[in-house]
Amino acid sequence: MHSLSRLTKPLLASALLLCCFSASANNASASGTAAFSHLQLGVIDLTPGDSEAARYTLTSTDTWLVGATVSAGADGVLDAIKVRGGQASSEPPGQNYTYGSIFYHVNVSAHSALTLSGHVLTSDSRFGDPAPDRIYGTVSSYVYISPAGGPPYPHYLFQQYSSAWGGNTVASTERDFMVAYANTSDSAQDLVVQVSGDANYQHALQVPEPHTYALLLAGLMAVPLVRRRQARRQAQDRNAA
Repeated sequence: MHSLSRLTKPLLASALLLCCFSASANNASASGTAAFSHLQLGVIDLTPGDSEAARYTLTSTDTWLVGATVSAGADGVLDAIKVRGGQASSEPPGQNYTYGSIFYHVNVSAHSALTLSGHVLTSDSRFGDPAPDRIYGTVSSYVYISPAGGPPYPHYLFQQYSSAWGGNTVASTERDFMVAYANTSDSAQDLVVQVSGDANYQHALQVPEPHTYALLLAGLMAVPLVRRRQARRQAQDRNAA
């Protein structure tokens, strides 16, 4: 019985500590950025031999921002957008989704190609516990050009994403880009240019390992034995008195 007592007390204490602190032991966090800068519209003449010069007219711009910021160039036209997001294991389980879009409403002449050029960065940084299944996600950027009044979710002309796995790692991609949309018809066309970025992270509850449950069960089963031993010792002390 002496050996049983010496074993069960540390066993029980270890089980309780593991179960209480297994979730808090993970101090993982994630931080992401999707950014476009130096955005510039342009036009290419598809039929330079005719008498009509290629042109485009920017009729309006608007934005859709949740956790994002935009800025304008010297001409007052929006030319940059930055989306930042993150998640930490200390936060309640759930999704943290930040996103932003700039919409350029443009009229482009017949037999012309509308272009959009600029610089794009996507970056995903992970810190702390290297287990990637506790906080997972990605940082993405997209560019769409589609006819006004067309499908609400057109196919993207440009996509870039970054996703890091493990602790204390960074996945980052940065480059210049250019996309184009050709209006081959004989009349001017209204187009919508959408520049979008998002940072999407998910924090899930940590599932305890099987050995944690086994250790807890062993400790709980030992509790009655410890109590009986203590009761027997107390009875012996009373009889001796």
